[in-house]
Amino acid sequence: MVEFLKDRILLFILVIAGDWVSLAALIKAAEIKNEAITIAVAVSLLPSLIISLIVRFFFQPKISKQNFVIGAIIVSALLWIGFIVCYIQFSRVNNAYGKVAYPINVGEKNARDSIIVGGCNYTNEARAEVDDYASRQRTLTPAQLFEDFNYDVAQIWSEADRDCARSKILNSFAIMLAFLIAGITLTCEILIAKKKDDPKDDESVK
Repeated sequence: MVEFLKDRILLFILVIAGDWVSLAALIKAAEIKNEAITIAVAVSLLPSLIISLIVRFFFQPKISKQNFVIGAIIVSALLWIGFIVCYIQFSRVNNAYGKVAYPINVGEKNARDSIIVGGCNYTNEARAEVDDYASRQRTLTPAQLFEDFNYDVAQIWSEADRDCARSKILNSFAIMLAFLIAGITLTCEILIAKKKDDPKDDESVK
């Protein structure tokens, strides 16, 4: 059981915060990156454990391996499709709210941008300016908007609206990751089941 848990934890570390494949890298705003990793681990651990335990102690002892593999392939395909749909949804939300370039060190030679989370809705004043630019068919860049409001984020988005954006990003990230981990887990169980049926493995054991 200890090795079983170690395998699951290692999988989460590699997928969520690994050096080669890191879904945490999709979160650009530093203010929510650590929270995203924490939520993702917590949300992903449970479905992975449940799927593996159900497969090993409920399905495999009661149905033939051929029927199990066929059913598992169908469910696994649905999970991977769900992951793709959730990834598209996460990308849409993350691009809309989680990649706002906020100027820092304004006025200095080495001025640069920091990535912050925006808000679900503008304040009345900010909305009026955005609508004014739109009515004149002009593009209002985030940099110009920040400059017009003296780089005061609170004048552009209320804290409640920024919390709304943070929640949307974190929730969509966690759901996407849960589908991914579930798909990976079931795919691994299929490979393990097929490997046990491989006569070459049986001969090598003898």
